[in-house]
Order: sequence, then C-alpha cells, then structure tokens
Amino acid sequence: MRYKVYGSVLKSDIVFSQLPEDFSDDPEDFEILTAEIPDAVKQHIREHKGPSGRGDGFVWVNTPGGYFCILDGKKIVTEEKNEGNLAKMRTYLLGYGLALLFYDRGEMAVHCSAVEKDGNGILLAGGSGAGKSTLAEVFLDRGWKLVADDVAVVKLKDRHPVTDPAFPVRKLCRDAALMYGYDLSRLAYIDEEKDKFAVACPEVFADGQARIKAMFVLTPCGEEKVRAEEVTGQEKIQLFTDHLFLHIILKTEGIAPDKFFRCLEILSELPVFRIYRPLSGGMCAEEMADLAVKQIL
Repeated sequence: MRYKVYGSVLKSDIVFSQLPEDFSDDPEDFEILTAEIPDAVKQHIREHKGPSGRGDGFVWVNTPGGYFCILDGKKIVTEEKNEGNLAKMRTYLLGYGLALLFYDRGEMAVHCSAVEKDGNGILLAGGSGAGKSTLAEVFLDRGWKLVADDVAVVKLKDRHPVTDPAFPVRKLCRDAALMYGYDLSRLAYIDEEKDKFAVACPEVFADGQARIKAMFVLTPCGEEKVRAEEVTGQEKIQLFTDHLFLHIILKTEGIAPDKFFRCLEILSELPVFRIYRPLSGGMCAEEMADLAVKQIL
C-alpha cells in the first residue's frame, strides 16, 4: 500500500486505515515493513535496554506490541513480540516512528493541533486538558481546516516554517465525542489511558501545505481573564523543544547539535505566544480564538 502523510509518500505492508491512499507516480519517501530486526540492532537492544536507543545508522524503539527500528533514515522495520500484537504498534509507528524519521531529516514533529485558513496556519499546543481540541473545534466551526490533530511536522521552506497535512482523523475524549453527537459504538477506541476515540474528518481536512504564522501554547492559570503574551529568548526555545513529540526520547539522548540549530532556524521565523486562561469558568475557547487571530493579523 502507498499512503500520503505529512506531504510524503509512505509505502507500507501494514494497513493504516486512517491514512489517505496515494495513487500518484511520485517516488516513495520512506517505507514501513514487517520483518526480522537486524542482528546488530538486536544486540544493541540487549546491551542498552530501555525504551529506545540509537546506534550506527539505526534507531530502535520498544513498544508494548514489539520493537521497530529505523534504518538509514528511510525504512522502519517492525517485529512483533508476540503474534497478534501488530495492532498495538500502529499508533507508535505513526507517532514515534514517523517523528524519528522526520527528525533525522531535520523536520521537527511538534505535539500540537494545527489549523489553517487560506494557506496560513497556526499551531495550538499545551498540556493534557489545556483545551487544544476545544480551541481547534472553534477554528473549524469558523471555516478553518484541520492540518494535524495531534502532531504537526514543521520544516523550513524558503526560510519560512511550514507544515503539511497529517491525516484526516481526530482524537476525541469520550465527553467531547458525545457532545458532538457521535455514536461511540461506531468509533475506533484508540487510547485506554486517556479514554479517546478516533473520528474520521475528511470534510474539514486541509488539502495543502500551510505557512505557520505563530505557535500558541495554552496555559491554564489563576487569572480571571484570557490574555496572550509573546515568549522570547531562552524561554521561547525551551517552550518549543518541550513540545517536540520526541521530547521524552530527546531528554535521554539529547538533541543533536544540527537538529538544535534547525530548531533555532525555525524559531527565528516563528512567533511563540502563551495564551493564559482561567482554571475555572469554562474553557473560554471563543475568546482564545479571537485573541490568537488578533496576534497574527
């Protein structure tokens, strides 16, 4: 199967029902296949253990369903721990697997939602429960398009940060899915820890690359009103790197110097704001959306 994801063509012998198929004549950018992990990688896993590791020309990740390794930045090889565990690995492959592939290419996977209008996009980041999904819903109701629900891959094009469409699926918690009128029995249950469901949304999905105008980090606080504040200097760098999807892995192995420099290049052209919102009194999503738009006009 061939799929289109983050502006790249993926060849895979694993079926990913949430990914749009690719029928173009474009060459494949990378591949996912099920096979036995090379002996050199297995030896590295035995020697280092842990959730992940990096060797000469490869990266490996240990998931609940099995191991996968990335070879030469172009191929992901997966091996189940036990037969029937492939389903447990799909989420990790589309998350950590692709994020590591793009990282090696100097493209940063950011843990956020991304929406766009008329080719201009914004990133909506924040901790669990900060209100990213609710705020993204407000923008979609206003006619914006969804670029990414959970992870946006940021790269530079003509020195400007851009992002390509991920895949037309949203992750909604149980309460949000019920609020929007979905029949839970018809949705795929994808996250037991956070009680989330996968919802296909092709009707609001972006069809092209967006130039990123700003990144907004939602920050619940004890204040009574919503306000925005631009972040600069070291705090800006820290805030951006803290929201890299590979943040946990990079805390262990560190950000490679060339990748850190790429982050600095991106941030030189990307304004970053905190949006402070009250802890109580509702999510204030409409106010936050108004405030975000005001910053990029």
